[in-house]
Order: sequence, then C-alpha cells, then structure tokens
Amino acid sequence: MSAWSAQRRIFAFVTFLVLITLVVSGLLFLIFYNPPTCNDRVQNGSETGVDCGGSCPNACPVQWKQLLPIVTRVFPLGERDDGEKVYSAIAHIENQNEGFYVPSVQFEITLHDAKGGIIARASEKTAIMPVDVTPVFVPFLRTGKIEAVSASFRFTEDPQFVRSPESYSFKVSDERIEASAGVSPRIHAVVTNIGSTEISGVDFVVTVYDENSNAVGASRTFEKYMQPGESRSVQYTWIHPFELQKMQCADGLCDAQVKYIDIIPVITKW
Repeated sequence: MSAWSAQRRIFAFVTFLVLITLVVSGLLFLIFYNPPTCNDRVQNGSETGVDCGGSCPNACPVQWKQLLPIVTRVFPLGERDDGEKVYSAIAHIENQNEGFYVPSVQFEITLHDAKGGIIARASEKTAIMPVDVTPVFVPFLRTGKIEAVSASFRFTEDPQFVRSPESYSFKVSDERIEASAGVSPRIHAVVTNIGSTEISGVDFVVTVYDENSNAVGASRTFEKYMQPGESRSVQYTWIHPFELQKMQCADGLCDAQVKYIDIIPVITKW
C-alpha cells in the first residue's frame, strides 16, 4: 500500500469521525437543550437577574424604586342612625418606575383619633399604575362614636413589579362641579379612552380640592370594557356637604370654596 493511499484512508476515517461527532452532538443538543424561560430559576437568555429583567415581564429588585405614599387623607361621610361615624380615606402613591406597574398589592389604611390611637383599619388590594400617582381610595370606614382626625397608609406585602402590557391614556373633559353651601355635592365628567387598546376594567378615582389646594373629598366609580375612542359619562355624589376650611375673606372668615377636581384612572384589568 502506497503512502498516499494510507493518508487518504486516514483522512477519510478522520472526516467520518468528525461528521459522526457533529451529528451525535446535534441530536444530543436537540434532545437535552432547554431554551431559557422566565421561570427556570437560572439567569440565562437576556435576563439581568434570575428570571427577571431583559425580556422577562418581572422586574429585578435592583431595577425598581420604592413606592412613595405622598399624602393620606380622611374625610367624614356622616353618621349612621345609631350615631356611629363613617369616613372614607385616600392615599396617593407615587411610582417612579417607568414602564413598570404593580398588578395587585395588599395594603392597609388606618384611621387615628386625636391622640394617635387606632380607631379603624381596612385591608384591601390595589393596582399601582406605571410612572404616575395612583390614588388608593377606601370608602365606609366606621369608627364608632370616635372622631377620626388622620389616616396612615402602608403596604402589607412587597409589591411585585411587571412590565406594563400596553400603553394607556384617558382624557377627562366636561367637568361640572355642584358643591354649593348646604347642598349635597355632585360631580359630572366625561372620560374617554384615547389609547389604542381595550381596557377591561378601570376605576376612575376623583379627589376634590378647595381653592387653597386642600383635599376635601374623594370617591370612585368603576367602568368595564372601554374600547379605544369610547367615551363614558361618570358621576360622583355625596350625601353631606364637604367640610371646608375657614379662610380670610373681605368681611372676615368664610368657608373656602370647592375649586377643582382631579380624576385619575386606576386600571384593574388590562
């Protein structure tokens, strides 16, 4: 056998082994390879943490800023026939995390008497909107016959941030306020879905302010299935007039007047 023939045989054998190795490796890859997912408990793919960041909907803890309760207020709603006092409360929560929201998180609002004692509390769930101030409203808090003078807010579980599934936008127009002295307040407005997607469920929370920018009342109403471009008429009513602070007028002290409202959508179901 010539040296040239031996070399050809060796080359053919090595080529065969390489091809077999490549085929076997490809088959093993197809059988055993698991593509990266957002729940495999491993940092892989485009993730910036374990199952978070990158293409995953969950934000990594290092990516989000703490939610900030910027104001919490309590409003008297009146008394029941037995003399029990009833209040509502609202907290405004600031979210500085652009593009991320909290679909649902447990919170607690507590009412306090003049000495700081706890006289009522409510625990519910709320969504927190992305890069905005979310009003969290709780109605019908009963305090017995004790007057509530302040409220406090806290989250009772860690918020879980996820990437906002859709952009959204609402327009509020045709605002009308009826809040004369001694008259049950009434507010009317038109809300329009000017975004590009249907919203399955949304609370429209209103906060009412006097001419000194003091919050004097709050309420909410719920709307289902708002199509893009669809408008709805919303109304808010209160049984008793707002308790307005005194202010200096030309003839002495007088009640401040209701000046403006702020209606903010809180999407409960995208």
